[in-house]
Amino acid sequence: MLIANTLAEVAEKVWNTDISKLDSTVAWLGAICYTFQIYYDFSGYSDMAIGLGKMFGFDFKENFNHPYRAESIREFWRRWHISLSTWFRDYVYIPLGGSRCSMVKTCWNIFVVFLLTGIWHGANWTFLAWGLVYGILLINERLWLGKILEKNPVKFINRIIIFIVVTILWVVFRAGTIVDAWTFISRMFVGGFKPINLLNYLSGMSVIAFICASIFGGFVQAHMSVKAVKGNAFVCLVLLLLSLLFLVNSTYNPFIYYQF
Repeated sequence: MLIANTLAEVAEKVWNTDISKLDSTVAWLGAICYTFQIYYDFSGYSDMAIGLGKMFGFDFKENFNHPYRAESIREFWRRWHISLSTWFRDYVYIPLGGSRCSMVKTCWNIFVVFLLTGIWHGANWTFLAWGLVYGILLINERLWLGKILEKNPVKFINRIIIFIVVTILWVVFRAGTIVDAWTFISRMFVGGFKPINLLNYLSGMSVIAFICASIFGGFVQAHMSVKAVKGNAFVCLVLLLLSLLFLVNSTYNPFIYYQF
């Protein structure tokens, strides 16, 4: 309610303009806001499901573990939508042979898993492309890219690189067509930087939400905010009341991941 919905309004405003005329500053803003939106939207109601389950005596595992803190694509998928990635690992990847076979067969197994992951999200070429690119990246990580990332002494650089790659791929996921995805991504790099244009899309509330998204999402610090909130009944009560206030007063309440 507090972060995903606030940033969703910014993302929607960017995507609803003529994307072929976006400057790079606004294009990156729209892409990153959507990156945070989809995480806080999906992880938020995953946590709601866990909490509701506990009320009825069921213990569900965490579905997210600070995915934007990942320092490799492989680590990202160990942290993102854990229930789905675990299911594909147990019922597709391992039955195909997993990594207990030749390198060629292992790479093929990875390719199949992420082909199916893309198809699982919907009957659209963008989802297929999104899954296939992740598959190709993971194959390259296993062959050579992973060794380069491991040898990098400055791990925060790895985190930034992976965040940028993930953000670009969320553009493919968000776009209605492959052409739209390509147009948006191209504007991110060749649209020219005009920071003044951000004023047309940002408000005080969205700036606060953006800062909170960076901190609480683990990109800056994984556990600092979580430890401060856990077990603090007063903080939890305040967050609940703020969420209810936003829910009552807002007419824009998208839950984008429900369709998958």
